[in-house]
Amino acid sequence: YTNFEVKEFDWFEKYKATQLKVHGIDYGFTNDPTALISAVVDLPNKELWIYDEHYEKGMLTDDIYNMIVDKDLKTAEIKSEGDMRMIAELKLKGIKKITPATKGPHSIMPGIQYVQGFKMYIHPNCISTIEELNTYTFDQDNEGNWLNKPIDANNHLMDALRYSLSDLIFKPKEKTSVRKLRQMKGMVRG
Repeated sequence: YTNFEVKEFDWFEKYKATQLKVHGIDYGFTNDPTALISAVVDLPNKELWIYDEHYEKGMLTDDIYNMIVDKDLKTAEIKSEGDMRMIAELKLKGIKKITPATKGPHSIMPGIQYVQGFKMYIHPNCISTIEELNTYTFDQDNEGNWLNKPIDANNHLMDALRYSLSDLIFKPKEKTSVRKLRQMKGMVRG
């Protein structure tokens, strides 16, 4: 990712102007951290304002629940990776609006490309997000050619960001009826 800038900003002022906040979570435990990210989305200007994160290994369900509550996200919509056991446990504890991220076929690259279409502003307090953005890289084949596949490392907050935006990335396309197509071609009067 090269489309980002570290910048001080008041996230609530950005939210008042856009009215669109997103939250995403990627679970880890021993080798990978649990990563939660929060951002304000400015669709008309294609800007993401990333204002909060959590990045920690070894978190149990109770720890994740407490972290979500401490961040005042208990009633917020949170998009999650597809770990249905974890989602069910968090819902039982009272995180009612946590749902699996919408995914399409081969959803990683479309998600990355969608995010790359935005200018990202990262609050300086989001140290792990800044580190991931600076170290995120794609895989290479045996001959050193770049592949269209990211390396599965230093990507937990970026995965959480993709999950948070998944409803925008994979929004259902409006189906056009045969009648509507005929009307568009002038074959049927409206």
